Amino acid sequence: MQLNQQQASGTYNAWTSRTELEYGLTNDLQIAGYINSYYTDASQNYTNPEACGDSATCTGGYGVPSSHDPSTPYRKSGIEGGSLEAIYRISNPVTSPVGVGLYLEPTWGRNKDELEAPYFCSRTSLMIV
Repeated sequence: MQLNQQQASGTYNAWTSRTELEYGLTNDLQIAGYINSYYTDASQNYTNPEACGDSATCTGGYGVPSSHDPSTPYRKSGIEGGSLEAIYRISNPVTSPVGVGLYLEPTWGRNKDELEAPYFCSRTSLMIV
């Protein structure tokens, strides 16, 4: 869970969270599914002249759609998207000096689609991308 607060003025609270369900298919393969959700509460928090026009402040910024009326407060929550994850263990950190695995995580959502695929993971959570 993450909370971003406070901007130049007004009220701004933007929560993002991920809920995960993980399962080991075999001793060497684990999969997971995530639901990514959000909650945004903003009012007169933005000071960008391009968005606010002649007004000193307006409602805008990350999480507030550009189609929203900037003179009114914005409050909305929902599901942003989802992610899947797969980790295949090549060597076990309990029985080997170093644990090595392959990792892949695609994400689909309203605000972003991405593919995370570092090619090396170790027991100490070091990732070389």
